[in-house]
Amino acid sequence: MGLVPYPDSDDDDRGAKPPQLPTALLDLYSSTVRNSTKDDPEMHNGRKRIVGHVPGNWPTHVYLEWMPSPEERHALTDLIPAKRVSECTRGSSYIYSLLVSDLNVSLPLHVSLSRPLVLRTEQKSAFLEQIENGIKLSVVNCFEATPTNLCWHPNEIGSRWFLVLQLRTSDQGELPKLLSVCNTVAERFGCPLLYQNGKQEQDNDKFHVSIAWSPNARGACTASDVTDVITRISFSEVKVRIGQEVSTIPLSRLSRVLRKK
Repeated sequence: MGLVPYPDSDDDDRGAKPPQLPTALLDLYSSTVRNSTKDDPEMHNGRKRIVGHVPGNWPTHVYLEWMPSPEERHALTDLIPAKRVSECTRGSSYIYSLLVSDLNVSLPLHVSLSRPLVLRTEQKSAFLEQIENGIKLSVVNCFEATPTNLCWHPNEIGSRWFLVLQLRTSDQGELPKLLSVCNTVAERFGCPLLYQNGKQEQDNDKFHVSIAWSPNARGACTASDVTDVITRISFSEVKVRIGQEVSTIPLSRLSRVLRKK
């Protein structure tokens, strides 16, 4: 008896793209797992913590998240000059991509709305509640930001340089409004402010998305226009990471519920 020629299942799957991982799953793995009880730059390509680890304290960060589409990720990869750096000469001039993990898994990118903060256990709930209430009162809804330039930007202690897409929002000023909320709350808790020596300073060009980093990138790249590469980035929620827990605050007039991942 001859075999029945069933269609090959591969024929149906050929060309199909795998679905993106759920946001909640990405949140679980969006920070580096600690492999040591002390800070060791050798375990992280020479990176040094701006805020040292102290048992009992909770590292905290407020940010917007962007998960680029495959097409956008390809365009971003082309912007990273790492292909001009030899793999065998890793060192102070090597450029590390932030688009994928060491296992070549796509990673979400972010726009910081706070500096790296440290909270005590008894401050966690109050901090999160005040961030949520402040964002609600700011009446900032879902919005789009436009990438303008590609340039190198140092961290506050000059230990690392980041290849960043500078962003600009509409005349509604969504990014400065969100920053103002986060800085106001951070100040109440005795934490440092982001981008500001004074609370009234509003520099829209400071907002950015980091796509790569290097220990030393001075003069590695001049600023360039990227408006023809990615035209806009959409944001619909603010994320607050306290330790390993990520909470999401939707940006919507109608949405008043804080969802925890």
